[in-house]
Amino acid sequence: MYYKKISLFFGFKKTSRFFKACANAKKIWGKNSFGVFLALEARLSNFIFRLNLFPSVYFIKKFIQFGNVFVNNKTINYSSHILNFNEIVSFNRKYFRYFYFHLKSNLKNRRVYLNYPNFMEVDYKLFVVMLIRNPEVIDLTKPVSFNLYTKFLTISK
Repeated sequence: MYYKKISLFFGFKKTSRFFKACANAKKIWGKNSFGVFLALEARLSNFIFRLNLFPSVYFIKKFIQFGNVFVNNKTINYSSHILNFNEIVSFNRKYFRYFYFHLKSNLKNRRVYLNYPNFMEVDYKLFVVMLIRNPEVIDLTKPVSFNLYTKFLTISK
């Protein structure tokens, strides 16, 4: 159940695909488990998800597939694109009014916070984002609390 929640959080429908992505990241990063999460956080779909412009990762993937996301003014059509430092991510201008409407309605209902992670630089007026450094351990969002499982697994006498 834990791996299912993590795989859904990072946008994988099946846990087997999550494990394949982890295996590919382990080939690059070695036995460093933190490197796996660095690779997952640097994916374009997760990077855009942190902006609170879309309701779910599914909408982000479809938005990317239709060619509405640009990295350094080049169209990117796949959501697993790994971003490098100082790459500028921008969006198709014809969707700006939908972004503004979505942000305004979520702010009115107090469902969104515009506190993006420290490892990205965001301009919500122009909808431009840039990765400025690698995320650290405290910057990573933890999708599932470990307290629930540790209390469940502890044996009390």
